[in-house]
Amino acid sequence: MESDRDGPRGYLRAIDGLRAIAVLSVMLFHMDALRFWRGGFAGVDVFFVISGYVICKSLSDRPERGFGEYLLGFYRRRFVRIAPALLAMLLAVTLASVLFIPSAWLSHAIDETGLWAFLGCSNIRLALDGGGYFSPALGLNPFLHAWSLGLEEQFYLLFPLLFFFQSRSSLARGGAEASGLSLLRRAAGAAARHSLFILACASFAISIIQSRGGGEFAYYLLPGRFWELALGALLCLAQRRGRLLARSAASSGLLVAGGLAAIGLSFIAADRGAFPFPWALPATLGTAMAICGIAGSGASSSLPARLLASKAASYVGRISYSLYLWHWPVAVLFRWTFGFESALSKTLYILASFALAAASYHFIEMPIRRSAFVKRQGSPRIILVSLAIIALSFLGARSMWRAQPEISLSATRDAYLWHSGRYCRDGPASPITDDPRVLGRKIFAIGDSHAAAYKTMLDIVSKELGVEVYELEEGDCAVAGLLKPMSDRARSHYERSLGEAMRLARPGDLVFLPALRMPEFADHFEAVDVDAIAEDFLGEEAARERALALEEARGIVDAFAATGAIVLIEAPLPVLLSPPYRCSDWFNRMNPVGANGLTVSSAFLEKMRAPVMESIRALKEERPELRVWDPFPVLCDHEVFSAFDDEGKPIFWDGDHLSGQGNRMLAPSFREFLVSLWTGELASPSGEGLD
Repeated sequence: MESDRDGPRGYLRAIDGLRAIAVLSVMLFHMDALRFWRGGFAGVDVFFVISGYVICKSLSDRPERGFGEYLLGFYRRRFVRIAPALLAMLLAVTLASVLFIPSAWLSHAIDETGLWAFLGCSNIRLALDGGGYFSPALGLNPFLHAWSLGLEEQFYLLFPLLFFFQSRSSLARGGAEASGLSLLRRAAGAAARHSLFILACASFAISIIQSRGGGEFAYYLLPGRFWELALGALLCLAQRRGRLLARSAASSGLLVAGGLAAIGLSFIAADRGAFPFPWALPATLGTAMAICGIAGSGASSSLPARLLASKAASYVGRISYSLYLWHWPVAVLFRWTFGFESALSKTLYILASFALAAASYHFIEMPIRRSAFVKRQGSPRIILVSLAIIALSFLGARSMWRAQPEISLSATRDAYLWHSGRYCRDGPASPITDDPRVLGRKIFAIGDSHAAAYKTMLDIVSKELGVEVYELEEGDCAVAGLLKPMSDRARSHYERSLGEAMRLARPGDLVFLPALRMPEFADHFEAVDVDAIAEDFLGEEAARERALALEEARGIVDAFAATGAIVLIEAPLPVLLSPPYRCSDWFNRMNPVGANGLTVSSAFLEKMRAPVMESIRALKEERPELRVWDPFPVLCDHEVFSAFDDEGKPIFWDGDHLSGQGNRMLAPSFREFLVSLWTGELASPSGEGLD
């Protein structure tokens, strides 16, 4: 995403046109406006080749200097060129994120990605996090795009060293000496001269291997991407020796047109599951081909090259670095607030991205690069000051994230009300009972995220009754969920949990199996077709799945009962059609993700509960020792169920996970149920809500 304006053949204006194509293709891809533009993300690969090319040109034109002066000068130029606009974007987007993005599992990686971006390592953070570039969750991370900047910055750490020693080894060639030491030196010199090519080949091999696995390392990390930047540098070195240059207007036109066609092939046909290899090849080789035509002697008479060098294309290319910096955060902040689906929002996105990019270019980038004061400063001073500013910016961003609960504009900043388990300060200092039949009991809460969503309620009951809670939950691993059979991963979780219960449970302890036992209507990313989901849930295929799940649940109940523990299943909770945390604020109420509203008919919910309630009744009839707790009547005692209680406090965090307030509403009911269970005063099955 470089735009140095000097080089062995002067400033090549048409390269700015290539940058314009690259950044516009990425923007078009992120707008999701054209179905056939499925590979527009390959514009980043075009940037990589251009960056390698212009960096090599920049170094090639510098006069011979000592190693220290050479290296300091290079890093000085990188800091002055990259840091100001990048830091301005990171700080501004951090503040906007703190203000407008709720703290949630969907946004859990945002702060870390942003902070790692200050250090030029966000690509490493994303690779380690295991989130694929195309995952929906990362589409809501405003710092995702910084991965490519981090990768380039890591390339800048390595490339100047390679270039320096390769250049020096080239100058030292020759001599007729034939001694063993001389041959060794020649071999070392040859290795140094070809080090860039050797590393590029190694990187290409790594890219092939990693791409087969479809892993994040192939996409985000330098080892599998180095070859793309090296391709541009190798092209520059070849052109300095007079090779790979168009010699006529006709050859220039053919090279540029052919290169653009190859780039376009990646933009239209690239397969996300086969990237970077092989689908980065058309984009990278096409970029190299176009540069061969642009840098040739006939480019000035070539129509394709002249189009790339036009004023409009050149201007977009010159601001492409700032445009790349700003386009993605703008899109993501739109997604978090009023939405990014309508034609109006996409139009505003384009206008806002270009306005911010132009402001960044004209008021941050260029003034600093042209500053006489900055030019008078020595390289060591510029580097030290830049590092200090980066450190201060990092600390400032971290302080903003830490202050999010106080300064966020989202209602979800009140973690006590919204988050289950974030602040478990409820409950007495000592138990409210001295009944030995209750004190010292153990509760094993086993299941998926819906078990974790009961954390506040379980903490309150634990304090009130003097019982010990073991939370054994793993995301997407429901145990006896009664909707469908367990996955292999869920079965492994169940077997581990059963082992824990067998090891720790005493007769009379409790195994609690909460789960989502209703259809999931509220999507975190878009509004869903409620009627279609309901129809599927009441259809024959879902009924077959429930029958298999019921058979599986029989074995699960028997296995846990064999430990001597009481097995407790939770009847289906109510659910919502939209996630409250995403559409409960003045700035996101109109977001399309909340189009289905935050209320739902109790009659509809009862209809959706009915199939699972039948399964629970069947299970209870066969295994009378099974206990069932039904929280539904406590939460849904009106004709219409709302995401908020009568005082406007949230009952649910999202469509089917309880909030902290919802936990507190249920705690008395659950406590009374446990006391009656352990003291032998539990009512008949009808008292468990199964009539």
